[in-house]
Amino acid sequence: MKNITAGTVFKLAFGIALFFGATTAHAQHGNCGHHPLRVVYCGHDGLSLRCGPGTHNHRLGTVHQGATLYPTGESLWSCGVLWQKVAVRGYMKIGGCSKYLTHRGNGFWEVTWYRPGDNFVSMRSATSSRSCLLAKIHTGSFVRSHYDRHGYLEAEAEGWVAVRTASGKVYVR
Repeated sequence: MKNITAGTVFKLAFGIALFFGATTAHAQHGNCGHHPLRVVYCGHDGLSLRCGPGTHNHRLGTVHQGATLYPTGESLWSCGVLWQKVAVRGYMKIGGCSKYLTHRGNGFWEVTWYRPGDNFVSMRSATSSRSCLLAKIHTGSFVRSHYDRHGYLEAEAEGWVAVRTASGKVYVR
């Protein structure tokens, strides 16, 4: 039989405490898991995609009802709302006569299109302006893409969305 030293007991106890502490912290944040989520309520303007959890954070764009969101990180409660870090994926037109997106290197593209009253580029479910609108990504925001498909980028925008409120209003499930 192997001798068990005080150091071994400490390491075992520390490992168990670390495991249960991480599990408890994970549960307190209310992580939504890594299964895809669907936008089920977004109002007329869409559900805000923000640079951080909370309405005080900059709005990167909006996602629309029916869009699929992919959890990319933690979720947490802020001001009575459960927020989840997500990615929305779709196709964005690079541009025609005007440049909608500008390549900034390393797979990042900046939304550069702007005209008064129209400061976003649509993200759609396919490479057609008639396909389903998934999101509107605002001017100055960045998307990630390594694939140009006939003038469209297969793009991914990442940010935070409200999942549900403490009172029970659900935005994505």
